[in-house]
Amino acid sequence: MQRSSDGINFEDVGSVTAAGNSNNIREYGLVDPRPYSGTSYYRIVQYDIDGKNSNSRVVPVAIGSVYMNVYPNPSSGEFNVELLGAGQATLVITDALGRIVYQKSFTGESISTQVGGELANGTYVLTVNTNNQSYHQKLVKK
Repeated sequence: MQRSSDGINFEDVGSVTAAGNSNNIREYGLVDPRPYSGTSYYRIVQYDIDGKNSNSRVVPVAIGSVYMNVYPNPSSGEFNVELLGAGQATLVITDALGRIVYQKSFTGESISTQVGGELANGTYVLTVNTNNQSYHQKLVKK
């Protein structure tokens, strides 16, 4: 993964080694431990075995706002939750009737955790509360 402060000049943040050839869907994740203040621009660079590479689209992330990534969704097991710029955050999962089935507080600009392994199959709402802001994501457990 690469980041930039201007969306033009990028530097490496980190890398994840690929699993190689596979007929199965593979998911990878990486959290920037030191995002720029203000807006950071991110892209993924994929390197092929033959040395060729390709870049993903550039995604802006404004520090002061929260970037949330939840995957896989739907899931048959746990959900990975990544938050950037959260500071202090409370994750709350509610069921279809609005009952709280999971709640946990976190502190840190980069938060990465797994949730939902204990949930029964169904549809849920993940809410992240931070600094008077709320972010919502529908979760499907299958």
